[in-house]
Amino acid sequence: DARSDIYSLAVILYEAMTGKLPFMAKTPMEYIQKHVTAAPIPLDERVPELRFPPGLGEVLNKAMAKKPVDRYQTAREFADALSAFISSPMSMEARPHSMPVIPPQISSPQAAPMPLSNPVNSAPTLPSNRRGPSTGLLIGVAAACLVAGVILAVVVMRFVGQ
Repeated sequence: DARSDIYSLAVILYEAMTGKLPFMAKTPMEYIQKHVTAAPIPLDERVPELRFPPGLGEVLNKAMAKKPVDRYQTAREFADALSAFISSPMSMEARPHSMPVIPPQISSPQAAPMPLSNPVNSAPTLPSNRRGPSTGLLIGVAAACLVAGVILAVVVMRFVGQ
């Protein structure tokens, strides 16, 4: 049923826009249960420091409706709802003007560069000529078959020659 894909896409969009899951739960089982029973946390409550355009929450809520009959019935309907929302002038005004810049955290000291006086051998390593156990086994079986064939041929020729 394509409506389950619409639900999944709405969950992914929610996560992409908020950086958080649409439900709060302490255990994976509780999270699964909330998918079936609870409405998603409103975007503005989930990430209060961001301003989301009016209407976005309603579009996602409809796509994440618990009953498939209450969702968008086709991906085209969902896409149309999103494109109408994105192209509205109100959606541009509601976006935050700037996002906070978080400097990268360095948790360990930088490794010292390797000295250039010790060149690294860049020649590729060639495979050894050693035969693996499967090759030896194959040769042994072939030799045994050859010996058995010669013995059988000798016995048949003696029998035919009598």
